[in-house]
Formats: sequence, structure tokens, C-alpha cells
Amino acid sequence: MLTAAQELIELRGYSALGVAEICKAAGVPKGSFYYFFESKETLALAVLDDHWDAECCETPEDTAASR
Repeated sequence: MLTAAQELIELRGYSALGVAEICKAAGVPKGSFYYFFESKETLALAVLDDHWDAECCETPEDTAASR
């Protein structure tokens, strides 16, 4: 769900998204969303945390290899 949300946020922006659209892109029922996240804002914060962790843990070798 995090990957789907991140892709949609990058494409359309946070404000333009609804929970139903995020769930559809992730292939999960809408009711499942609230099992994992309290709100769309909570999901967005999880997406930011995931992105931040990926950026912070990247080594200089990883950065050079991706260029």
C-alpha cells in the first residue's frame, strides 16, 4: 500500500487522492485501509518515513551506481 500511495502522491498530489483510489491501486479492499492506518494523513506520514529511511540508508556507492 505504501508503494501505491507513494506513486499516486508523486503523480497527482496528496490532496487529489482519496482512500478508495489508493486501495484500488494497491489491490486491497477499502476496509483494509483502516486496519493498517488511522487516516490518509497517517498513510502519508508512513510514505514519508519510508522514503526518508531509503534516502538516509543509501550509501555513497549506491548513489554513484544509480547515476
